[in-house]
Amino acid sequence: TYVEPRTETERRVAAIWSELLGVEPIGIHDDFFELGGHSLLATRVLARIDELFGVRLTLRSVFEGGTVHGLSLRTDEARVTQTDREEVEL
Repeated sequence: TYVEPRTETERRVAAIWSELLGVEPIGIHDDFFELGGHSLLATRVLARIDELFGVRLTLRSVFEGGTVHGLSLRTDEARVTQTDREEVEL
């Protein structure tokens, strides 16, 4: 069942997937690999997430996250962790 992205992170991740996979619409429960994704495209997704959010995720996070919702959670968690680290370094 299609569920529209609800957060800004979910909207951005869904847009990245849509661009790279050539699929629309992409809901939060859609699976990257079931939509035609593969490891090479996953690395491109990660590069775009790094560009947009300034966080580096591992390839494993795409395999484990799997969905827009799952990868968005990992992205948001990485943003919080990175911010916490930067505050400690100051």
